[in-house]
Amino acid sequence: MYKRQAQDRPPLPSEIRRADLDAKIISFHQSSSGTYGAPRITLDLLEAGERVSANTVAARMASLGIVGVSPRLFKVCLLYTSCRVRARPSGVRL
Repeated sequence: MYKRQAQDRPPLPSEIRRADLDAKIISFHQSSSGTYGAPRITLDLLEAGERVSANTVAARMASLGIVGVSPRLFKVCLLYTSCRVRARPSGVRL
């Protein structure tokens, strides 16, 4: 009964705003090649004139399954020997 009533009613203003916000979040995320996360997308939305909080953007991104990518600031070493600086053999000149 309630499901049928929900189908008959027009969308609520909050549902319209969420759909609009989702479209903008997806747009900003795709324009950044999938690297921007919630903080950067929040700043982009604020610059575009949207009034939104970082928590709302993070929640909408989580519900959409969108994740930002952060670059590694360090080199991942799988073996200890691969990360060490190798000494030149004696007799090799530069």
